Amino acid sequence: IPIHIYNHEPSGIGANWNYCVKQAKGTYIKFLFQDDVLESNCISTMMEMALTNNTIGLVYCKRQILYTALTDKIKNFVAYYGNVHTYWDGLKVSQGVLSGKVYLKDKELLNSPKNKIGEPTAVLLKKECFTKIGYFSEVLQQALDSDYWYRLMKYYDIGFIDKTLIKFRLHNKQASSINKLRVIPDKELVYYNYYQNLFWQLHIKNQFKLLKLYHPLFKWLVKQKQQFNAK
Repeated sequence: IPIHIYNHEPSGIGANWNYCVKQAKGTYIKFLFQDDVLESNCISTMMEMALTNNTIGLVYCKRQILYTALTDKIKNFVAYYGNVHTYWDGLKVSQGVLSGKVYLKDKELLNSPKNKIGEPTAVLLKKECFTKIGYFSEVLQQALDSDYWYRLMKYYDIGFIDKTLIKFRLHNKQASSINKLRVIPDKELVYYNYYQNLFWQLHIKNQFKLLKLYHPLFKWLVKQKQQFNAK
């Protein structure tokens, strides 16, 4: 396998990911961050599923979380985020392929955990997706991966492999850990993006939630209700 190393000036997570994608010449994109691990059969297993149907834009798998010391904080994180694919409501994710629109229609989509697919290391992407829906957001600082997964679901099928094929390393110097210590606008930006681009694919409960946040009439009604309750 030919290996190419590219040097460029870092300019944010999204810009860095997009730069990598633009250098890639293959039909599929597989991320591997410097502190994560792929099992020896990860790529072959993901590719086997990806090639079963041209409609599949994303394949993901279960992951193992690595850590150096099992503190209470990490123990709680692993317990909650260890199997993010189980946090749907009417959708039971199992080995196989589902329409992305089935994921979007689930009423738990906007609830925690926000990323129910996993980190980029747990994902294989068809490169044509970037032509179809664009690149990772360069404005978002934390939720750019889940934002992209959900944007992709509007147009593609999603494959899930019920095996642990990657290891995701958890430590205090990760961008996700650093971002938790400061205020970032990701939630509002992502929700507004869903309101603009995914509204009609969402469960009615989530549609109503977004209407209350962004539709002028619904925002006015919410304000009136709040003022009435305050009296």
